[in-house]
This record gives sequence, C-alpha cells and structure tokens, in this order.
Amino acid sequence: MLSMVIFTFRPEKREEVTKRRSEEDTTYEGMTKIAEWHSAKTGRVFRLIEGGDLKTALEAFRTWSDLGRIEVVPVMKSEGLRNQWSNSMHSEESDLS
Repeated sequence: MLSMVIFTFRPEKREEVTKRRSEEDTTYEGMTKIAEWHSAKTGRVFRLIEGGDLKTALEAFRTWSDLGRIEVVPVMKSEGLRNQWSNSMHSEESDLS
C-alpha cells in the first residue's frame, strides 16, 4: 500500500519541527519512505511511504501530533487507478448484458 503522509505545522513550530526531524529515526517497522517533499512557503511536509496499513501509518506518525496536524492518505499510481476503473466499467457493462 502506498500512502501520502501530509504534516502541517504553524510557522512558530518550525524550530521544534527541524530539531525533532534531525533526531528522528526515519525507519518505521513495516514501512519504507519512498520520497519526501517540503512546501517552499508553508509549513507542510509530504512523505510518500510504502507498506503497512492505515492504522500502522497513523500510529507511526502520531508522535508528531503535538507539533501539527497529520493526514495519512492512501494513494495509488494513476495508471493503476485507470486500470481499476477500466476493469470496473467492463464488469458493469457485462452485468447489464
């Protein structure tokens, strides 16, 4: 499973976030960090992870909840979604026949 973890923090928390980030062990049991991006102007971090399930991801990143808001969004590559939609549409068409 791929998930996008979105962490949003207020500007006044920037130093605390930077400090904790430098001390953080970025390995999480059952999950692999694929990539990470930071918003250039706002206090947002986007981390793409693979593995685990939604509950595991929420637990892993819960330690950051004192510094900001965490969202964990299951995602998939566009190609995979198009294939899934296509298969679903073909299935619906055969059901109508």
